[in-house]
Amino acid sequence: MPRLKSVDQVALDEEVIENDAILTALESWLNAKEESKAASAVTRKEREKVDKLLEEVPIDVGMAVRVGRFRISREVVQGRSVSFDTSDSERIRIALIEG
Repeated sequence: MPRLKSVDQVALDEEVIENDAILTALESWLNAKEESKAASAVTRKEREKVDKLLEEVPIDVGMAVRVGRFRISREVVQGRSVSFDTSDSERIRIALIEG
């Protein structure tokens, strides 16, 4: 997330508002985002461990193995071309001000 230095006014088009509900919601969102980021990192590391251990198990395409309550299979995912257009839209950008 972009971080800005804490100054009274960042830009000419900026207006300071006092709204505790929005501030509380923003803080809660930021905390949830940080927790999610940490959880995602843990999830990635744990998946890497699983993948490393599964390298030792021969699982052919179309084959499946059971490990406890888990069913593990290998399949081929065909390559494809992806192309799409987007329309004009508005976006709310939220930057964290350090201070």
